[in-house]
Amino acid sequence: MLVTTRRETPPPTQIAAPESSRDPSRTRWRTLLHWVRLVVLYAIALAGLAAVLGPIGPSVDEYLAAAKGARAALRYDHALEDFAAASAADATDPRPYCGAGDVRMLQLEYAEAATAYSQCAARAPDDASARLRLGDALIATGNAAAARAAWNAAVGVGSLDAHRRLALLDERQSRMDDAQREWSVFPYNDPQAREHLGLLALWSGDYQTARLDFLAVRATSNPYARQITDGGFVVFAALPVTSAFGLGLLGYDFLRADLPGFAIRPLRAAITLDPRLGDVHSYLGWALWQTGQQTDARPEIALGTRLDPHLSFAWYAAGEVAAADGNAQAALTAYYAALSHDAKNPVLWSAVARMSLALYEYVPAELAFGNAAQLSTDPAYTVSLLRFYVDHSYGLLRNRAQDAASTALQRFPHSEPVRYYVAAVFDLYGFPTLAYYTARTATMLDPADPAPYVLLARYDEADGDYVLAALELRTALALRPDGPFAAEARALLAPIADISV
Repeated sequence: MLVTTRRETPPPTQIAAPESSRDPSRTRWRTLLHWVRLVVLYAIALAGLAAVLGPIGPSVDEYLAAAKGARAALRYDHALEDFAAASAADATDPRPYCGAGDVRMLQLEYAEAATAYSQCAARAPDDASARLRLGDALIATGNAAAARAAWNAAVGVGSLDAHRRLALLDERQSRMDDAQREWSVFPYNDPQAREHLGLLALWSGDYQTARLDFLAVRATSNPYARQITDGGFVVFAALPVTSAFGLGLLGYDFLRADLPGFAIRPLRAAITLDPRLGDVHSYLGWALWQTGQQTDARPEIALGTRLDPHLSFAWYAAGEVAAADGNAQAALTAYYAALSHDAKNPVLWSAVARMSLALYEYVPAELAFGNAAQLSTDPAYTVSLLRFYVDHSYGLLRNRAQDAASTALQRFPHSEPVRYYVAAVFDLYGFPTLAYYTARTATMLDPADPAPYVLLARYDEADGDYVLAALELRTALALRPDGPFAAEARALLAPIADISV
């Protein structure tokens, strides 16, 4: 027989109380448990979504944009961090590596730049620019053979600029046939290629081709047209030279145009016609020295001083050889001999200053630095004088350093290096306001020079402006991590290193 049961009605004491009369603590716990369940379910859903879509975070493009902004703000350290984060986000993307290489080049960290460009090139087999920039970094390290290999690889993927780099390197190494082949791949209307093809024709004695090439270069307004005109090469092409004097002058003009590889052939031809020309022997020796052929250069330079002892350049070249050998006294003697025939040459006075300083002869060094600065319109010589005063704390007692700083500001008010070293001179004299605002002006003239930031940070840190000081020091270190002011910057930053900017 089917038996059915009936749910019994609970006694009144077991009937649930209405919500308003429940225990509030139990209600809170139930509510909390409900939300915990929802959070767990949400986390599980997110985990599943992440498994499908991959890790959630800034994209490579966002990191690259941040790096671009940091680079523009001169915070190369932050830019490198962003590039590293971008490469971590996608190790196959070549852009962060090339970007890091560009920043390393700005920092003058050429070996590190070459490493970054190599990693970029490995991820971009068809990118000519990565190989081109790799060659640029390698040539900056002095590794011409590796640079040549990188540029050849760039040529293999269609880079015209790589042909340009190779041609210039060939000329520097006196590989003129190779240089001609490289320049010949350019279109006829490329002014630099046409200029160099004309120079190569002039070098080989093909004056008609040289004239035609120079005419093509001068048909448009470009800097190469001015170079061949100011250098005198247009005249040489129009009036072919065959005499020893003319060939010697052509070789000298090649030297003057910083084309030592071109100078060797006409100079040797001149000596063949007349071996008694001391000036030509000196020029040939210097051209050989400049192209790394030092063994062949030495006897030519020495012969030049014997055959033409009144030629200042002959003695200058002899002094440079002695300086390279570490014989400062012999170099100084040669430079003074050169000055006896050309007393108003700032290059010679600068050489005397350099060697006097090497011999710890500060009085003649100061005089020579001062003469070079006074005789030249190039602010670099004035910078050398001011730097001498700053580096050696010299010339302070009779205010010679202060007078030099005032003169420098009047002559070169828009030169950033002059501004910085004037600020450093004021700092030595204990003129903090003048030093500070002169250095601040220097940062506006050239924001990429780390030196003024270090000087400014020293004052800001002393005044208790630690955030600004930390920013200046980190900027200086970002610009040149291993530069001449890096050690001072790190020492100043140490007490405030916990300030993150």
